[in-house]
Amino acid sequence: MVITGTPKLLRELNARLIIDAIREAGSLSRAEVARQLGLSAPTVSLIIEQLINKGILQETGTGDSSGGRRPIMLALNPGYRYVAGVDLGKQEVGLALGNLNGDLMAEGSLTFEPGDAGEVVLKRVAETILAMCRENGLDPHLLAAIALAVPGIYDPASGLVKMVARSFDWERLKPVEVLRGYFNSPVLVKNDVNTAALGEFWRGKGRGASNLAYISVGLGIGAGIILNGQLLEGCHGAAGEIGFMALGKEALDPVFRRYGHLETIASTAAVVERAREIVAAGKPGLLLGLSRGNKGRVDFRLVCQAAGLQDEDACCLLEEMARWVGLAVANLQQVLDLELIVIGGEVLAAGEIFLNKFKETLATIACSPPEIVYSSLGEKTGLLGTFAVALDYVYDNLLDGAQDKKINT
Repeated sequence: MVITGTPKLLRELNARLIIDAIREAGSLSRAEVARQLGLSAPTVSLIIEQLINKGILQETGTGDSSGGRRPIMLALNPGYRYVAGVDLGKQEVGLALGNLNGDLMAEGSLTFEPGDAGEVVLKRVAETILAMCRENGLDPHLLAAIALAVPGIYDPASGLVKMVARSFDWERLKPVEVLRGYFNSPVLVKNDVNTAALGEFWRGKGRGASNLAYISVGLGIGAGIILNGQLLEGCHGAAGEIGFMALGKEALDPVFRRYGHLETIASTAAVVERAREIVAAGKPGLLLGLSRGNKGRVDFRLVCQAAGLQDEDACCLLEEMARWVGLAVANLQQVLDLELIVIGGEVLAAGEIFLNKFKETLATIACSPPEIVYSSLGEKTGLLGTFAVALDYVYDNLLDGAQDKKINT
C-alpha cells in the first residue's frame, strides 16, 4: 500500500513507524530500521537524527558486524519522559513512577478509611506523586501521563466512576476532574480488574498468551479479559463484571441487585460472614479457637489459616466459594474459549484448597478447560497494569507535542 500525503505528514508517519520498530525490537541499527520498514537510508538517517536531538532515541553502542564497520545501535531513551501509576482498588493505595521502559523508578503508598471521600483520597494521591518526584530528583515537568486503576466502571462521557465496589463510597467521584486541579498531564482511568489483567498480560503469567482472563476474588469478584491481545471493555466499560452473573433463578431476588448474585454469595465478605455465624453458634473447631470465641476477630485470613490446619468448616467454606466462582468462570470459558485463567486478589491466601476445587469445577463443566494458575505478581498486578496503560498512551502520542505540558506545582 502506498501512503500519500504532505511531506510533514509522511515524516511523522515514518517517525512513528521507526519508534514502533525500535520499541518492539529493543534496539536496531539504522540499516536494520531501513530494511525492516522499506524506507530509504537517507530518510531513516534524517528522521533518526531528529529523534535523537529531541531526546526520544539514543545511541547505545555498536552491534555485531556482518562485514565492514560495526553498526551503531539505537534504542528508545527511557528517561525522555516518565509515567505515574496509581492503584486505587484497595484501601492501601499503591503508587509508582516508571520510565518509558516500564522500569520502576520510585514507589509509595497511602492508606484511607472506607468512609473517606474520594476527592480527599485523590488529593492525597496528587500530593504523594509530587512528593515522590521531589524526593527522587525527577522533573515533574516530564511526567507524561498518570494512569488510575479504580474500583468501579469509569464513564468517560460523564467523568464519573460508577458501580463502585462495596468498601468505597465514591459514586459521584470524578477522578480526572480532581487530578486536573493538580496536573496538566493526561489522566487515564481504567477499572482495577482490567488493569490487573493488563499487568498479568505484560509482566506476569499472561506473557505469551493471547486470550486470557484475570479473575479477581476478594470483597468484589470480577474478570479482566484479554482477547486476541486486546483488552475487552465492552460498549459501557462493564465487560467482565462476573460478580453479577446469575447462577440460578434465585438471582432474580432484589437482594442481589446491588452487588450481584455471585459476589453476594461467594466473595470473601460472604465467607467471613458464614464463618462468623459458626463462631457465634459456639461450634467447636479451629474457627472458634483461633478467634477466641470472638466473631469480630474473624477475617478471611483467619478462615484460610484454619483451613490450612485442616479445619473441616473452614475447608468447606473455601471449597464452596471455589465451586461458585468456578461455575461462573466455566460459563465464561464456554463463551470465550480462553487459553489461560489467572486468579488473583485476596483469595490467594486460600492457597491450594481454593485452587484445586476451582480447577475441579472447570474440568467438570467446561468443554475445553484452560490452563489455570495463581497470579505471581500479587498486589503489584494492578500497579503494573497502570504502567501498561500509561505507556501505551505515551507512545501513541510521543510526537504530538502533548508531552511538553507542565505540572502545576
